[in-house]
Amino acid sequence: MPKEENFLKRFIIDSINNSIYGFRQVIKKIGYLEPLDELFIKGIEDPILFNVLKKIYDLQIFNSKAIPLEGPAIIICNSQSTLDPIISSIVINHKSQRIPIQVLDTKLGTDSMLQNFFRVNQAIFVRPQEEDMEAFERCEQTLFDGKLLVMFPEGELGSGNGKLLQFKSDFLRLAISTQAPILPIAIYGTDRIYGKKASIINPQGKIRVKFGDLIPISNITQASDFKDLNFKQVDKLTRKIHRKVKKLWTDVWITEEEQKKAP
Repeated sequence: MPKEENFLKRFIIDSINNSIYGFRQVIKKIGYLEPLDELFIKGIEDPILFNVLKKIYDLQIFNSKAIPLEGPAIIICNSQSTLDPIISSIVINHKSQRIPIQVLDTKLGTDSMLQNFFRVNQAIFVRPQEEDMEAFERCEQTLFDGKLLVMFPEGELGSGNGKLLQFKSDFLRLAISTQAPILPIAIYGTDRIYGKKASIINPQGKIRVKFGDLIPISNITQASDFKDLNFKQVDKLTRKIHRKVKKLWTDVWITEEEQKKAP
């Protein structure tokens, strides 16, 4: 990192972020943090960022009626860009007026440019290299409270272009323990705007978001405890959801390719 960027990050950006964090802790103690965040998301973040995405990246959303307007759901999304949690939050909130809780790698919680967005959106950060029971219990409670939980089961950024990494099974374990339905979603285009190896955001591109249909957990397994499933059963079920997300992405890709060929 160049000296100028390091100085900016260390003495200005990180200093501002630490001050914001301290302020948020004070507000949390007196019980006003959650309503303040909700006011910010619904009054500022949603109308401004949604319209920015529409104008710059021609954001289009398909089958948003699948988002449940009440009750819990585990929203399973592909992971190709650090923008994906931001896009999914904005789209879900705009279309359902519900604020989803993101489940993210702890690295994003320390990103100087993104951490305050994720703090406001009340993300749950998970240590990916170990069994993080505290984070799992928070996810469980979020679903028991009837909220929406967004998960990226690839566990890391993929290369994009519809190539999904293998899914980890944490979402399945949560779905069984809480009996929350699963909603697959595919985000298209963010890999070309700010992909895994990108250093700057591309000001050109298209973003598409397509939701699948809500899947009751009873439709894919009758198990009442994750421990009742063997390795092959877990692998089969995670692959089933993987294929649904992949198909959603492919459907969007086919539509985009057909539009390019249209006269």
